[in-house]
Amino acid sequence: MTTIPKVAINIGMEKTRFITENGIILDNQNQVILKVPGLPSHVNFPEETITKLHKLQPGYINRLAHTHPIGMFSISNVDRAMMKKWAIAMHPFPFRLSTLTTDNEYDLVESIYVARLESRECWLERKELEKQSSHRKIEIELEKEIQYYPGTPGHPEWVQEIFDNSFERDNDE
Repeated sequence: MTTIPKVAINIGMEKTRFITENGIILDNQNQVILKVPGLPSHVNFPEETITKLHKLQPGYINRLAHTHPIGMFSISNVDRAMMKKWAIAMHPFPFRLSTLTTDNEYDLVESIYVARLESRECWLERKELEKQSSHRKIEIELEKEIQYYPGTPGHPEWVQEIFDNSFERDNDE
């Protein structure tokens, strides 16, 4: 796991309540492909769009990013199931999913997870060694964390936007 240097973000104490998860699909240059509005507990990323993009240009999608409620740094069981499904569909390319949440009133943390399907060769070798039938393994691990802090320039615009759309401010009521 690598920690990336601090960059700026303006979360601010005026954001008081998490209202919904929101998602975004990023290309291999970390540019926004598509913004995906979510629900209070999950984001339904468009499977048809993701599949079409991957078939047109394998490896084009860098990751699916989405917000999580305050303090929820790990991936959920829903996230884990989605990662397994996409790791199979995008093999031999890795599949990345990131979560964005705040650790307090000011700092935002993006945790980027990567899922990889075991290669056919490794699976066959393992199957032979174990002398039993088995499924191919899917490894999911935290690849890196990026911490965004106020006062330091350089964060991508989508980070602030996706986060702002997930929280209700005191003055929004």
